[in-house]
Amino acid sequence: METFRTKEKIKDLYVYLNDRMKSWPQYEKYALSEYCRCKLLHMIELCVAINKSSKAKAKVYELDNCLQELRDYMDVAQRAHYLSEKQFLVASKRISEVGGMIGNLTSQIFANVYLTDLDRYLKEQLRVPYMYRYMDDFVCLFRTRAEAEQCLEQAEIFLRERLKLELNPKTRIYKILHGVDFVGYRHYPDHKRVRKDSIERMNRRIRRYRMRGDMTAQQLLASFTSWSGHAGHADSVHLIQTMTQKIISAISERTI
Repeated sequence: METFRTKEKIKDLYVYLNDRMKSWPQYEKYALSEYCRCKLLHMIELCVAINKSSKAKAKVYELDNCLQELRDYMDVAQRAHYLSEKQFLVASKRISEVGGMIGNLTSQIFANVYLTDLDRYLKEQLRVPYMYRYMDDFVCLFRTRAEAEQCLEQAEIFLRERLKLELNPKTRIYKILHGVDFVGYRHYPDHKRVRKDSIERMNRRIRRYRMRGDMTAQQLLASFTSWSGHAGHADSVHLIQTMTQKIISAISERTI
């Protein structure tokens, strides 16, 4: 992804929406208006982080989630008559332009097209009962360890000989009861959790806000708004409540 161009598009979107939000009701200043601003600012931060982070793919997932939440905010604003039909269409078009830039990631196109042969091989030749793939992350589920080991061996040969690819060294076989890391969550048979590294990143931001003083309350809230949107797709009501209390406590300390 050309992150510079994407970042500039998001900045333009921020300026456009910020001008529109000035006419929104005063009681939305710290509600819907603030949510939109925080979301856009965090999206700009993510564009910067994508180029610097060793976990760029996770940042792309997060950026895509932010964009979807922003679409929902615009829908609410239009239904509440804060945006005219024309303003809503312009905002939606600009959001779609950003979404198109995210969706056209070279790695994403490469994975979705180039790995189609692997999908077919696993499903049609090896008869894998359950398989899930997003870009270059995939999970296969089996009834026995022997079946899993046989599939892994055959998949390695197929990738090496047909597609000239190698499996990530982290690829392994384990019981589903231990949980499966996939697309930003840890999945269990009857529930899913936010990954521990995601929780720790949010805790680090809070500690940074408290100790270093180089982060504003608005930046902290932007990070938390995005993080809680991601966490909300897991079974994490208590976790979000606990993190919310930490955010309130941290901002209160700085304010006092």
